[in-house]
Amino acid sequence: TVWLHDNELDADASAQVAAALCSAPARIARLSLGGNMLGDEGVDALLASLDADAAGALAALGLGVNNLADAAAVALATAITTGGPLRSLRELRLGGNPIGDEGARALCAALLETLNRSLTRLNLSRNGIGKSGKDTGALALGKLVAKSQTLTDLDLKAPFLDLERV
Repeated sequence: TVWLHDNELDADASAQVAAALCSAPARIARLSLGGNMLGDEGVDALLASLDADAAGALAALGLGVNNLADAAAVALATAITTGGPLRSLRELRLGGNPIGDEGARALCAALLETLNRSLTRLNLSRNGIGKSGKDTGALALGKLVAKSQTLTDLDLKAPFLDLERV
């Protein structure tokens, strides 16, 4: 496990973290980068810099409170699909980021339409899902809850979600 919480890491640092994971003598199963300043560019850099072995070894990835928006969620959605570098990920923590409906829809589609069979825990708490008032992200999450055969823990503590309308 590598915990790099609250270290003011930015997009450049995320590529360096990925390079370190790739060269580590033992594979890292849990990487927590919460409370940094990665932004969408940092997620792109992290995903681009991880080799297949390092990415495949990750079971848990924590990216909470990193100012990640929909672009990062879309990139992560692609990464967790069958054939994606994070296809074996079991836990993804994205709480405290301004991810909106587009990001939620992309993650839900990746988990349902590509038959991801590994992710069991997803944290999307304290985000921007539903902030637009259109409920498209909330509807996608409702479908995910109803149809997922592997997701056992979905954290949606969010100020904008109106779950009664879903």
